[in-house]
This record gives sequence, structure tokens and C-alpha cells, in this order.
Amino acid sequence: MLLPTRNRVELLAQAITTVRAQDETSWEIVVSDNASEEDVRGLVEGLDDPRIRYLRTDTPLPVTANWNRALDAATGRWVVMLGDDDGLTSGYMRTMREACAALADPDLIYHGAYHFMAPGVTPGQTQGAVFDVTQLHCMLHGRDVPVVIPPEEARAAVRAALDMRSLYGFNMQYFLFRRDFLERLRAHGPVFRGPFPDFYTANIALLLASRVGVVPRPLTVIGITRKSYGYYHLNDAEEAGVDFLGNRDFRDEVAPELRKRLLPGSYMNTLWLVSVALVRDALPDDESLHLGVGRYRRLQIVDTVLRHFTTGRPVGPALGQVRPLLSPSERALAMLLRLALLPWRALPQALRQVIAHSIARRFGQYGPQLAPRRLPLAPSNMLDVVDGLRLAEGTA
Repeated sequence: MLLPTRNRVELLAQAITTVRAQDETSWEIVVSDNASEEDVRGLVEGLDDPRIRYLRTDTPLPVTANWNRALDAATGRWVVMLGDDDGLTSGYMRTMREACAALADPDLIYHGAYHFMAPGVTPGQTQGAVFDVTQLHCMLHGRDVPVVIPPEEARAAVRAALDMRSLYGFNMQYFLFRRDFLERLRAHGPVFRGPFPDFYTANIALLLASRVGVVPRPLTVIGITRKSYGYYHLNDAEEAGVDFLGNRDFRDEVAPELRKRLLPGSYMNTLWLVSVALVRDALPDDESLHLGVGRYRRLQIVDTVLRHFTTGRPVGPALGQVRPLLSPSERALAMLLRLALLPWRALPQALRQVIAHSIARRFGQYGPQLAPRRLPLAPSNMLDVVDGLRLAEGTA
């Protein structure tokens, strides 16, 4: 269990608790402390558990570097990357051990997850919410038993990701890796690369794995708290989120020809593109991998126009910044969107939301999806989530 952390000792304690509560005993946790000012060492030493190892760097590292540092220290046969705001459901290790045996130890297993939205993550949200997002992902949708999927199914999901389309979740919390497989990935560079390291690793792993297993059950809890990158993304504060990840200098890793095609707008889109571009660069002989730069630029135009209408900020200055960088057809798209949204302020709030959702879906990277299943829980923290799931879903 890899647990990189920085200044979130309260969340870390809960993540560790979800591991220690498992009914299996053969595991290790690698806590990689990224120059925390909070007393992470004291937490680990106070647990007095030899299975929990503590590493620390005294100088803050980018998130990606700290992830690689944690992996370098791992000794287990299987590897799970957890954020310190995430957790394991009860019975996770038993279920995965059984799946590994049933599927004859594939290179990796992709499984479902819950999303936990902590109180205060979205404006006006005073209670926590839990969603089962398992059936939203193409490799899990419609399946009900563990299986090894055809290689082309995994490759199709990756090709979509490079084209800025999401058919599955890239978060590392959906994955269980054989450590010897991750070691083979090092032939193409560090295991984790780019400003969004999970976007890189998820996709290159699915391309290079000989056998990909799937378990269509939610087995981890992906937490989004006020100290998570997701909070900044949801609250129109992406620049602060980039600083949070330590990725302010992400352009240094971008090839010059791609750097010239980047546009202002959503950092999420830009960091996605930059991260999956590294997959293509790592596998230059794979002619099936094409980077969706055109789609990315359309997404940035839509984001610039839509974000400024939905937040009430003037759209003119933002488009003025982007306009000189656009082709004639891209300028036409920006102008049409702006004209279409001129009646925005006169529309009822409910209709605004419908229109914004429709535009984002028409141009966006997520496409038609099932709605996530919301559970009847209102937890305040990760331990509440895991306890509630054990009772509600019978995950014990």
C-alpha cells in the first residue's frame, strides 16, 4: 500500500485505519512524507506497527516525484496506490486475493470504486455524499464477475484517453498492479510521469499489460475533501490546485511542438493532454496512438466561454487572450458559442444548468454516461464511509 502524503495527517490516519482493519495480515504500508509540517512521523511511530514504513523528504517534491519515491520503497508482490484522503472497503484484500487466484495473476486488475464527497467540497453541501461509480467505466459496465478482458478492449480505452475522451477512470485507486509488471514499465521511464501521474500510468499500463483482469465491484473509496485537488477543480480554483500538486513548472516536460498548441482555459484539460502525450512519446513505434490536440483545443474554447458565463465573469477579456492563438474555424466556434449564450442572464437558473450541461456534454470528453448510484449515506469522514458501506452494502 503506497500512501504518499503532505500535511494531511488527520486524513492519513483514517486511510491507514482502513488498511489495518482488513482481515488479511500480510501487507505493508509505505508512508512517503513529502516534507510535511504536521507530525506524520509521530502518527506512524505511535501506531507501533512494523508493517508500516515511514519515509520523509525535507524538501517538498512535486506529487509525481513523491509517488515514485513511495514505489521505490515497496517490497510487496502487489501494489496499490492510495491517496491519504482515500480508503479501502472492508474485505478489499480478501476479495483481491481471490480475484488474483481466479484470474491466474494478471499483470493488473481494474476494479470499481466509490466516490466520497466530503462536507463542504461543493458550495452549499453541508453533508457528505457517497456514489458508486463502478458501472460508469467501459471495462466494468455490464459485467458481474471477475474476468480477463481482451487486450483490444483495454487498448481502445487508452486510444480514447489520448483523444481526450474518458471511457474509464484513470485514478490509481481503481488499480491493483503486480510489482514485477511495474518494474517492466521502467524500461520506458519512471513509472509515474507527468503533472497527472495517474493519467500517464493508467494508460501506459493498459497498453503494455499482457493480461488485464477486471473485478466489477466497488472496492476502494476515492475521497474528495477540501484538501484534495478535486476540491480546487470543482470550485473554479484550478491554479491553486496546480500549486497544490507542485506542478507549476509542468510545461518544462512538454515537447516544444505540443507546447505551441496549448491554450488558456481548463488546467484539467491541459494537464490531461500533457500527461497522456508522454504515453505516446514513450511508445513511438505504436502507430495506433494519436493525440487529440484538435479536440483539446475545442474543449478549451468551450471551457473559456462557458466558465465565464456560468461564473458571471466577463467573457470578453478571456476570449481576447485566446483569440490570437486560434485558427479561423476555432474563432468561429468561439463566436457562435458566445452568441448562443447572450440570453444567459435572462434565463431561469434551472434552464441555465440544463444548457451548460448540454453544451459541455456535446463538446466534452465524457459523452453519454449512466448516472452514478448515490447511496443513502451522509458521512462526515472516511471512517464513517467505510462503516456505513459495511452495513449498507454488506462489504464485511
